[in-house]
Amino acid sequence: MVISIATSPLLLKGAIVILNKRLNLTDGKEDSICSISKGADRISFKKVHSLSQLFEHFRDLVITHQSQLRDIAKTDWTKIPEHIEIDIKLVEQVDRTSTFFRYPDPMSPTGDKVKSGMQERNPEIRPPKPTISLFVDSPHGNKMYSLDHQPMNDVVQALFRLAETLAGAALGLRHEIGENRLR
Repeated sequence: MVISIATSPLLLKGAIVILNKRLNLTDGKEDSICSISKGADRISFKKVHSLSQLFEHFRDLVITHQSQLRDIAKTDWTKIPEHIEIDIKLVEQVDRTSTFFRYPDPMSPTGDKVKSGMQERNPEIRPPKPTISLFVDSPHGNKMYSLDHQPMNDVVQALFRLAETLAGAALGLRHEIGENRLR
């Protein structure tokens, strides 16, 4: 399975759907399966992209319904790894809408440069260490691009940790409490 850094919101949404279906939390409305609580209101998944909001809703579900979950699952779903909250806070500082790493920002080309491993360099100055570089010779001037280590490495690592952990949790939930679980 290939895990993308953009999958974390989808994995949380899937886990919420599984919990809503298995615990009969639909309020009699089918569309409530694909929504989260915000105060007294329900917000459709189509409008929620924040990892923090999705995670808070997931955590509220497993805590509120822990006795029901204990009856049907082997896993204590209230025991959430510590790194998840830390990683979500780090990611939310950069990407509140889960779009920063998925889409270019035509309004801020310089903002997109921060995400890229290929960074423009002065062709007159050699990189300080051996690196993969591309030299562009054009009538408008020479440019050089060098492959750096992953920029924003701490955020990217947090995204991968989240995606791996949430993929495992989604599989575990599907196996233990999903409608098509193995007996």
